Amino acid sequence: MDQVGVQSAKLYAKSRHTFSAALLLWTASTPSASMACACGCGIFDVGTFASGSGGTAFLEYDVLDQKVNRSQSAKAPESQNPDKEIKTSFYTAGARYMVDRSWGVEVAVPYWQRHFKTTTDDGSSEAHDHGALGDVRIKGLYTGLSEDMSTGVSYGLKLPTGDSSYAHFDPDTQIGSGSYDVLFGVYHLSRLTSDNTWVWYSQLNIDQPVVTKANYIPGNEIDVAIGLHFNAWTYGASSKVAPVLALLAAIRGNDNGNQSNSASSGYKRLLAAPGLEVDLNRVRFFAGADVPVYEYYYGNQLASTVAYKVTTSFDF
Repeated sequence: MDQVGVQSAKLYAKSRHTFSAALLLWTASTPSASMACACGCGIFDVGTFASGSGGTAFLEYDVLDQKVNRSQSAKAPESQNPDKEIKTSFYTAGARYMVDRSWGVEVAVPYWQRHFKTTTDDGSSEAHDHGALGDVRIKGLYTGLSEDMSTGVSYGLKLPTGDSSYAHFDPDTQIGSGSYDVLFGVYHLSRLTSDNTWVWYSQLNIDQPVVTKANYIPGNEIDVAIGLHFNAWTYGASSKVAPVLALLAAIRGNDNGNQSNSASSGYKRLLAAPGLEVDLNRVRFFAGADVPVYEYYYGNQLASTVAYKVTTSFDF
């Protein structure tokens, strides 16, 4: 690599280091490319962009309260949906390790705590609370598609480790999907200014179930993100505060199988995702929110008005 290429690679590596907690896709280091269910509870996470060799451990907490019934692109009468509320806390622990500047591996282990309120056939109301291990994701990372390491891919599997047999949850509200999914993602990172004050990124992630239960086949999902990162607020010798703003789009297909509710599954969503990262060199904190801009749900599904996220990561 020539001297210009070396300098460019260093700048991009610096950018990705700042991103490592803030930009968690709909894959990489968090409960997934997407913590999604057929009832519209997808949370879009942008995957981390690895930088150099070494490891990063992280903890993430997301919370989502779905209690607004929507059909197509509008709010719908709650009487059209027997389900009344799905409130979920998502806890995820994981780690990423880069063997060298190009190759790495990542593991994310989620735990979900879910409150589900619904109406029975006789019209009475009932509520159930259940917590369990979610579906573990294992991914390989390759960051060397371009000489300056600004473009990379991820590839891996979602394993059916999550509980998908809780008696009081329907298949589309279970914590686990019961399926093996193939995961694939690609990202590109580019600076808008030569000093990296402004950086933009784009990312595409695909989640495709390939081995499923015969009676429930979850829909596939495609997620796209484009975002802007401001990297000029500093304090002290090595600490930074960086605001991030992203647009996140998700398309999920309908479920299938005789235990699915195919007519009321699948969606198209566009979210605005503002956030703020505090970078203390090896330790970073990130807080953000996902706010719906446009939503289209098939049938009747419960939706939320906002989702919140807090992440802590540590380089080792």
